[in-house]
Amino acid sequence: MISELRTGLLHPRSYYALYILVFEELRHLEVYIAEGAHNKSLHELYELVQYAGNILPRLYLLITVGSVYIQKMQAPARDVLYDVVELCRGVQHPTRGLFLRTYLSEMTRDKLPDEGSKYEGDVTDSIDFILANFIEMNKLWVRMQHGIRDLDKREQEREELNILVGKNLSRLSQLEGLTIGLYKSDVLPRILSQIVSCKDRIAQQYLMVILIQAFSDDFHLRTFDQLLDTCNKLVEEVDVHSIVTSLIDRLANYCVANTAAMPQDVDMFQLFQTYIDELAKTRKVMTLDAILDLDNSLISLALRCYKEKLDYIDKVYDFAASQIQSRDFTADKKAIQQAVKLLQNPVEKSASVKTVLYLKSYGKILALLPEHDRRVVSLNLISQFTKSSSYISTPEEVAVFLEYISPLTRRDLKSENFSEEEWLDDQNQVAAAINMLYAKDVDQFFPILTKAKEYFSGEVNISPLFTLVPLTFKALSLVQTIHKQSQTDQTWERKAKVVLKYANNAISVVKNVDAMVAFNLYLQATLQAARCGLGEFANGFLTQGAFVLFEDEQVIQSKQQFNALRQLIAVVQSLTCFDQSLYSKLAVHITEQLTPKLIVHDFQSKATALSAYLFATQHCKDVRNAQSCLKTAVTVAGSIVEVEIHANLLVILLDHYIYFFDKHPDIIDAKYVNAVISKIQKHCSSNNIDKMHPSQQYFRNIGSFVASKQNWESYIKREKAPKKDSKDQEVESETGMSEKDAKVEAERWKEISFSN
Repeated sequence: MISELRTGLLHPRSYYALYILVFEELRHLEVYIAEGAHNKSLHELYELVQYAGNILPRLYLLITVGSVYIQKMQAPARDVLYDVVELCRGVQHPTRGLFLRTYLSEMTRDKLPDEGSKYEGDVTDSIDFILANFIEMNKLWVRMQHGIRDLDKREQEREELNILVGKNLSRLSQLEGLTIGLYKSDVLPRILSQIVSCKDRIAQQYLMVILIQAFSDDFHLRTFDQLLDTCNKLVEEVDVHSIVTSLIDRLANYCVANTAAMPQDVDMFQLFQTYIDELAKTRKVMTLDAILDLDNSLISLALRCYKEKLDYIDKVYDFAASQIQSRDFTADKKAIQQAVKLLQNPVEKSASVKTVLYLKSYGKILALLPEHDRRVVSLNLISQFTKSSSYISTPEEVAVFLEYISPLTRRDLKSENFSEEEWLDDQNQVAAAINMLYAKDVDQFFPILTKAKEYFSGEVNISPLFTLVPLTFKALSLVQTIHKQSQTDQTWERKAKVVLKYANNAISVVKNVDAMVAFNLYLQATLQAARCGLGEFANGFLTQGAFVLFEDEQVIQSKQQFNALRQLIAVVQSLTCFDQSLYSKLAVHITEQLTPKLIVHDFQSKATALSAYLFATQHCKDVRNAQSCLKTAVTVAGSIVEVEIHANLLVILLDHYIYFFDKHPDIIDAKYVNAVISKIQKHCSSNNIDKMHPSQQYFRNIGSFVASKQNWESYIKREKAPKKDSKDQEVESETGMSEKDAKVEAERWKEISFSN
């Protein structure tokens, strides 16, 4: 049966299948020998099997008997192991020899002398045995490369058998008695010597990888200099960078998980950096992307194990920049990808994303990237800042950060690859980045805003709408923060005025691009200044800002004009920081100067009606002007030719009249309301407007509201009847109105008539 393994015609996979079948049968033989039913001593059997006619069956049988010989402790394990491993030299056919020695390794794995083992010998005997077997197996494996068949096929077959050789190193790493000292002085030098001497690309590549994987990180931490020295001696075709990368990553992970294991007498970063520098100089076949990949691992090591030493990362960037500049970088897509990863590494993996702002050489790599990839790095930087909720809190940080995202603001708008949609997205991202500018200390916050404004003032390719608008809102927010400290800071007013001037300057630039946006910013600035009691500035933003924009007709579209005026009225109406004289002046200016500028009568009528509210506030009660606004609104509505628009507008004006009749009866009494009602009814009747028209439904809803007011007395009696106190005295209902007052109010509402 074993003689079947003597064939040299099978593919390694087929030979492996045959080997497994033989192995299973030999395990039965091992059990039979161990049970002793053969009535022969193990010494006799050990001698007997050596008379087998062919060497391969002879050695398989010898290993099987020898395994039991050791197990039964009838011979020193050391002697049997040495004997068998030497005899296996008799099989020099690569495939047959590899599987024979694999069988030897499998049969003896639980019978090796070791710390706490019952077998005679010590751990050095096991080391010698495993290494001897490993060295011979590696020689056989390498010899397979020199056959007469196709090179690619031979390499594929060898790749399929590499695990047979690697198992020896795994077995070696599992020895309990293997100490760091023994590993460093004896085991590792012998393994490395064999790896170097074989001078075979496949063997060197695989064995270095399996060596790093098999032994513990603690061992590598004490011997990584030896591993690096060996990498320099490998043949040119070996992918050294993947070996070194895996070693760096493993040691970094280990040191993070075991901080006490970090060597104090050795600077791993410096050693690795020196090695990588030398590797790039001496190994001419190493590609740029491989060098940058090594740099990435080096940066990860620095970020994880040397967090306080940012100059280490700068050294890597300096080295990477020199390598990029010395090669044809722009045509190397893999190298570009590694360079992008190099820049994203500290952004994504450092404890604080702000670390990148303190790297002096970060910009060197960024500047060397193609335009598209610079944009990718900038977008990722903004994204990571947003995710981490980190703020940029000093002018120095602002300068660096804005320079890093400059690829989003300095794009070539004439480039063939330019995309309008992509460009708009970039500007939105820049606007989002501005929201990251913040400092708790108000004295530090303003210099940040100043620095940002100075930077964007020189950027001609990005719209102020995406830079100065968010900066203006930041400034207005700062004004409120300053005002909150007015109790503890005597200089708050001076600081607030400086920030408001900053906002005004920013808005002045914005109005050259979009008047409507600038108009809204002026209104926002007015509100913020008013809340702080800075009436002079609030008045300036209104009269020299919003009013001027509106009067110069920079807000051109009629609907925009109406919306702008409506917002303006709402803002002015809410202001309480002006004295009555100034407020009245502003209200009259809006009514007499701004409202008539609305060309479309529909909008002009609505705006005039809204102006009436300016004269019905707590700090300005002007009956004459309020009445004048409402009457003028009705008059302007009468000039509208379109029947349905006219009808709808009259109903809207009636709604305003009803409001004033309800809340300000001293301004509007029932006769004015009835006059408008009469106009609506007459207009709808004479023009045959359908009762289902929206304006008619609106009109009926107003009528229902008035009717509920006219029935308020019965409502009070039925739903909110006044309660009696303990003295049987009447008290006010939940509406806050006594029954007597409710009757009077109901009578007042009954003066309004919808009877026609």
